[in-house]
Amino acid sequence: MPRSLEELHERVRNSLSGEFGGKLDFRLGDSAADLVIVQGDKVAIVEISIGDPGFSLPSSTSSRMRFLCSEARQQFAGKQILPIIVTNYRVTQPEEDLLQTAGIGLVPLPNSSYEPRDVFASIKEKIGFSPKPAEDPPS
Repeated sequence: MPRSLEELHERVRNSLSGEFGGKLDFRLGDSAADLVIVQGDKVAIVEISIGDPGFSLPSSTSSRMRFLCSEARQQFAGKQILPIIVTNYRVTQPEEDLLQTAGIGLVPLPNSSYEPRDVFASIKEKIGFSPKPAEDPPS
């Protein structure tokens, strides 16, 4: 991944963590989610998928998210799991429909620039989280 894309990935992760709290690189079974945010009875599993915006979202992204959600359901029994993919990849309407059918929220990043407030607003709209939750996932 080119350095500029790595930097974008880190900027998105860090700004989301700063806005909503939660834990970066949170272990879920044998894997780790980019960010896990707990608010009350809801747990957001956030994966950030950054790459060449001319390419489609990698086909493995949906499978990985379903795996992380399965692990999260075991670790956070009784809480509602809310999977979110934040990406700058191109996502076609049929791909978006498949993600939605699987219960996975999609937050697209504009190709030209990254504005944290736009991403924050989109996440708030999709999962109803407020900035700086009162509780963090257990370590």
